[in-house]
Amino acid sequence: MSKKSRQPKSSKPPTREEILAFIAERGDRIGKREIARIFRLDAVGKRQLNALLRDMRAEGRIDHRRRKLHVPGQLPAVVVAEVTGRDADGELIAAPVEWDAAEHGLAPRIRLVFGRRPQAGPAPGVGDRMLLRTEKNEPDDPASHSGRVIKLLEKARTQALGIYRPLPGGGGRLTPVDKKSLGRELAIPPGAEGGATDGDLVTVDLLAQRAFGLQSARVRERLGSLKSERAVSLIAIHAHGIPNGFRREAIAEAEAAEPVRLEGREDWR
Repeated sequence: MSKKSRQPKSSKPPTREEILAFIAERGDRIGKREIARIFRLDAVGKRQLNALLRDMRAEGRIDHRRRKLHVPGQLPAVVVAEVTGRDADGELIAAPVEWDAAEHGLAPRIRLVFGRRPQAGPAPGVGDRMLLRTEKNEPDDPASHSGRVIKLLEKARTQALGIYRPLPGGGGRLTPVDKKSLGRELAIPPGAEGGATDGDLVTVDLLAQRAFGLQSARVRERLGSLKSERAVSLIAIHAHGIPNGFRREAIAEAEAAEPVRLEGREDWR
């Protein structure tokens, strides 16, 4: 029984158009190794492919992220996205976190889809970030893509709650009340105290991390004494991540709402 002959390797790399078509077909699941394997390139062909890919990146025709190739302006097959709201049917809508609107226009709308079997763990909500596997929808669909959740991502902290302690030379330190952050003080620079005094319970906005030293923060709000009932409630809210505010859109919609009138209705009381 004769063995099937394999196609000999080639020293000629694929064209720019072939590479773009290959990436568009396979999504962002490929890199230069996959291209070299599919087109059966030898050592000379691989070197020419590397040079060609460098030129295409310099021209902006492809992007290179995490050792995978991607066509700029097209949504990758796997993307980090943030839930931005709901559509008219109540479905969650997300948008890619990294998207150059000035270069490629408005970010694609991704409608979240879920299987029949519920996933383990918390369900995503507005403001959550997640890793999505995306698919293109029909051209007439208001959402250009559908996305299935691979993994919910933890949000980067932007605020903290703690006890303010002043320093003699100005500024101070914040001792977080969150058990996970115990022992990790935050530095309050001079001028960022927000009128806080020794022992005040305050919320702070985290500032840009320096290359060394403590994380800096600016006092956002004084909440008063640690012994007050309000302080105890706020600590519980902060510790358990309980939402305690509304988005601007929700507040604007509530303010614009008018009382429901009885005209045209039947009273069943």
